Amino acid sequence: MGITQKLLNIQEKLNAPKNQKNTFGNYNYRSCEDILEAVKPLCVAEKAAVLLNDEIMFVQGRFYVKATATLVDCESEEKIQTTAFAREADAKKGMDDSQLTGCASSYARKYALNGLFCIDDAKDSDTNEIRSQTQYSSKQQSQGKSYSQQPKQRQNGAQARNTASHSMNRNQLLLNVVGKMRNDSGLADKAQIMIEEMGKKSINDLSVEELQKLDSSL
Repeated sequence: MGITQKLLNIQEKLNAPKNQKNTFGNYNYRSCEDILEAVKPLCVAEKAAVLLNDEIMFVQGRFYVKATATLVDCESEEKIQTTAFAREADAKKGMDDSQLTGCASSYARKYALNGLFCIDDAKDSDTNEIRSQTQYSSKQQSQGKSYSQQPKQRQNGAQARNTASHSMNRNQLLLNVVGKMRNDSGLADKAQIMIEEMGKKSINDLSVEELQKLDSSL
């Protein structure tokens, strides 16, 4: 069975309930975590894994989060992915810079998952979603399930989980560096110089090791 058929099976069986309550409009909606909680058992049954990854983009003076949702076949390692974008708010009462980025990340990831699994949230205003997802949980990255007892399948599953953990560590480093750059234009200039010295065009091109070096230097 190929990755396309596995995705079709998941889409057919997926039922992601709207467990969140909008207190302004008095209606229910689904969050990114609601989708993940519903899709994980289906992925286990299909021997597949969902990976989420973010990129921080700076466009015309504003920070955007580009989220990518990837479905990985743990047997063949085939992949299907979709992307979505969310812009960071300039400021929000009661939130620091990392929380603003985390909220934008959660919003973008939700719509990347919507695209991957054909979930239509066009009627949801999401007015409360940014607020309710301030405490962004790393459990969205968890793929802590064993997909099979076959050695090759266990190995592929471990690789998928390691990739998720690696992405989560990289995203946290990006949040740290971007937060420092936003608060101090001098540090932003210094960071750009270091990025160029590393032979990279933007912060998104840096490896985890390079991000660690940049973070410790700012």
